[in-house]
Amino acid sequence: MTANCHVHLLCYAGAVNSATEFLCLKSNNPHVTLTTSSTGTIGEYVTHSTTFFVQWVEDEGESFNSETTDVIPSAASVSSTSTGPSTSSAPSTGPSTSTVQSTSSAPSTGPSTSTVQSTSSAPSTGPSTSTVQSTSSAPSTGPSTSTVQSTYSSPSTSVVQTTSSTSSTTSISRSSNEAATDNRNDLRRLLLNLQSAAELSEPCPTSNCVNVVRQSVLDSALRAFRRRAFNPYRRLDIMFVDTCGTGEGSVDGGGPTREFLRLLMRSILESKYFVGPQNSKSLALDSLGLSRGYYKLLGMMFSVCIVHGGLGPCVLSRRLFSQLSGLPAPPVDITEVDEPELRAQLEKIQSAKTVEEACTAIVEASNSLHMLGALSRVSCLEERDDLGSPNLLCGGTTGDALETGGLVVLGVLNALETHMALWEDFFCGGAPILTAASLLELFSLEYSPQGSNKRALEEVAVAHWRDWLIVDEDGDAAIQVDGGDLVKVNLEDVLVFASGASAIPPFGFKETPMIEFLHENLNGSRRMFPEANTCAITLKLPVGLDYDEYCQFMTEGILQSPNFGVA
Repeated sequence: MTANCHVHLLCYAGAVNSATEFLCLKSNNPHVTLTTSSTGTIGEYVTHSTTFFVQWVEDEGESFNSETTDVIPSAASVSSTSTGPSTSSAPSTGPSTSTVQSTSSAPSTGPSTSTVQSTSSAPSTGPSTSTVQSTSSAPSTGPSTSTVQSTYSSPSTSVVQTTSSTSSTTSISRSSNEAATDNRNDLRRLLLNLQSAAELSEPCPTSNCVNVVRQSVLDSALRAFRRRAFNPYRRLDIMFVDTCGTGEGSVDGGGPTREFLRLLMRSILESKYFVGPQNSKSLALDSLGLSRGYYKLLGMMFSVCIVHGGLGPCVLSRRLFSQLSGLPAPPVDITEVDEPELRAQLEKIQSAKTVEEACTAIVEASNSLHMLGALSRVSCLEERDDLGSPNLLCGGTTGDALETGGLVVLGVLNALETHMALWEDFFCGGAPILTAASLLELFSLEYSPQGSNKRALEEVAVAHWRDWLIVDEDGDAAIQVDGGDLVKVNLEDVLVFASGASAIPPFGFKETPMIEFLHENLNGSRRMFPEANTCAITLKLPVGLDYDEYCQFMTEGILQSPNFGVA
């Protein structure tokens, strides 16, 4: 079975002579019938432990009917009985065999019994065999019995497997994982299509040069995106500068752009234009920003981050995502109001028991309600609920400004409205999880020739690298700074150091991330700290260190380095 709603629920894999292309599963309590043409998810049909009987027919148009007897298994959550198809009442000259496999993970200290009763309405001249295989994966504390009863109208060979609810859950989980993989692949193809419509391989125009001050990334971006000649369909040229206006010395071959887009997305979500918890950001109403067209620019920045870098906001609220994608917004909850004073005023209005109490609370909140355009009198208690409209959450006007002026760029809005399900996790599903396994799979190794002294040092360094990544994933890689505080390095820090990005884009990196090794001294000094070329995504590891030294220098090098190891 599969939980993918776009394919059939039932399929059969096995070696049974009586099996046909079409099959049916039936249960009597509750009454459920599943056929090979059924679609949807398992949860739509089955909500608790259920006994099913299986029947094969010659074609899908044939009616399914099975003479079955209710069976209540004690150890298996799903039991199946098969009735072989028959169009002849001729006596049987061959063996009739029924095989049942029962698997239970329930503990047991007593006997485990599986019983099969099989009858045939036609005389048989060959032996009739009933075989039961029972497997238990854990000791049992009591007797466990699984019983299946079937009636055969013709000679047939039938194999029925009875498994515990754990197996069913595993199957559903596997199907869910497959569906998630399909969604990621579909999103990857969609992003690549959006990217192909742009001209990212063309030379960068001067108007697309972004001079970035790290202390004010959003202001730096606003200056560039407001230019009349700025073209979001062409690639960016990023130059990081310090507060004195001196360039960091990096030439943008891809690494600075990835770094800039990561910092820009973070700066937008942490700006005054967004409010709410870290994992559920909503738009805030800034009158000055709205009049200056900043919300339109924010939408354009979102589009550029998404198409140029494959970087999604990930932490928008479900309400805001619904507004952007054209879906009906869920009912407003006053707890979503970020301003504590306004939230308290609204709660007082909502909790009023009489019209007089409501009017008094409205007067106390009149200044706030007037600024929101929601100040009004109430003549009955039902009217007070209107004060919890989406206008109080600034979701209407600012939502329109974000989508109509900005997300239209690069075709993002159209793709969002057309393929809403693919985008949901990308916009509000949380930051992608980076694992040690994904980093190990990401990088290819550039070894020296086999048997050389350098190769021997490199193999030791790779072993240290793999162990150190596991320590990072566990959160145990840290250095002690002045004052005794521990500063930890995580896997996102490692990827940022090597590439400028904190997550692997859905469409991957254009470059092939490589690991090289630091054999040569620099100015007569041994190179013990890691180095990186973020444009080529090349990470260079030190060699000749024992494990403790390696962990120390890797952790210190990444935490204390500039944002680009070598650009």
